[in-house]
Amino acid sequence: MTCAQAHERLAELAPLSGDEALPQDLARHLQSCERCREHLYASRQMWDELAHWPEQEMPAELVRTVATRARAEAKTADSPLAIALVFGLVAALASAFVISSRVSLDHVPPLGLVGVGAVWTVLYSGLFFLFRLAREHQRAVFFLTRAVLVAGGMFLLLSYLSPVPASITFCSRYYVTQPLLDRISIAATYFLFGGVYAGLPMAIAAYLTPGPLRENTAMQGTLAGGMFALLLTPGIIMQCAPFAFGVLIGWFTGALLGSVLGGMLGFWLRARIA
Repeated sequence: MTCAQAHERLAELAPLSGDEALPQDLARHLQSCERCREHLYASRQMWDELAHWPEQEMPAELVRTVATRARAEAKTADSPLAIALVFGLVAALASAFVISSRVSLDHVPPLGLVGVGAVWTVLYSGLFFLFRLAREHQRAVFFLTRAVLVAGGMFLLLSYLSPVPASITFCSRYYVTQPLLDRISIAATYFLFGGVYAGLPMAIAAYLTPGPLRENTAMQGTLAGGMFALLLTPGIIMQCAPFAFGVLIGWFTGALLGSVLGGMLGFWLRARIA
């Protein structure tokens, strides 16, 4: 643990008292770092002085002014739900555009496209709503949802550069990978590629995620990976329409497993290296 990380943890644990037990990793760092011990001592002194600070009643005029301004701002503030719905709609349209620009969707009926788009809008909106709602009070949820949204953007970029069906077609003709793909079923092939296409963005996004995500990396990776796999489902369904149902199951299963493993790996590396 670095001094900067120790100061961040101390800020998260505030207010600090002399009797409060500290996390083990933070306590170990404090034992070997005099500078951080002085910082802890100064923080405890500050909170002790604030605890004995005499309470003062706010002037009535100031209370009325603050209340009036708060009500006015509440009326003019944008609804978080409305913002989330707008974001979800824009993100769903952008995702559908990226996929349709690289993969033919002629096999998908118009009603099916509308249904998939609606599901995608709901998923994006829900994630963004959690992202905004947890920004102030649930920092762990905030960083998890941010990692999922970032991974979603990376997945779209990867799908635009080389969609899964196109990559499978290329590898089935390339002399190095052709013998391997010839030995497995098409469903198993989509399982492998689905895992890679989901696991790589999720691992990178999890590793790049800052914040208080240093413990329980397995649980965090599972939660983020599950949400990410759910976010990918509409895109997988759109591209799997001309294939057998087994291909859809194989692709989704691979994406789910890759997302979870990628999230666990990314958060674990972040906790150990960053």
